[in-house]
Amino acid sequence: MEFDWLTGFFLPYINFTIFILLAFKFFRKPIQGIFLKKKEDYDEMLRQANEAREIAERKNRELETRVQGLRLELEQLQERSKNEAEASVAKMLVDAEKLKNHMSAEARRMAAAEVKKAKEQIEEQILSQVKHQVVERLAKQMSEMDQERFQLGAVKQLGKLSLEGR
Repeated sequence: MEFDWLTGFFLPYINFTIFILLAFKFFRKPIQGIFLKKKEDYDEMLRQANEAREIAERKNRELETRVQGLRLELEQLQERSKNEAEASVAKMLVDAEKLKNHMSAEARRMAAAEVKKAKEQIEEQILSQVKHQVVERLAKQMSEMDQERFQLGAVKQLGKLSLEGR
């Protein structure tokens, strides 16, 4: 058994090489088209992803700007509210001080009026008691005749006073 080198060894490799060359010739363009299409698809997806990333970054910057604006506005509102509250407290303190002064003055006025009224009542009571005591002492010490003379003298003096007043 002799080995045929041509049909046993070279021909299969030659056939395989021809097959590869023909396959390469016929399938090269469709395979290149498939790979080119895949490359174009990947490039398109990459472009869309980059666009989406740029849009997202732009929107993120816009949102961050809006958030900063809102934070600034919030700080301003808080500061304004704080100032208004402080002003309101200051006004309330001033009003309370005015009310305290007014109420104090009113209490002093009312106390003075009560003191004056009490003094007048005490004076009236003292005068009434003194008058009553004087009348009792005079009644005890004077006789009836002395009392009549005293009454006549008082009537004459009243008469003189009334005549002079006209």
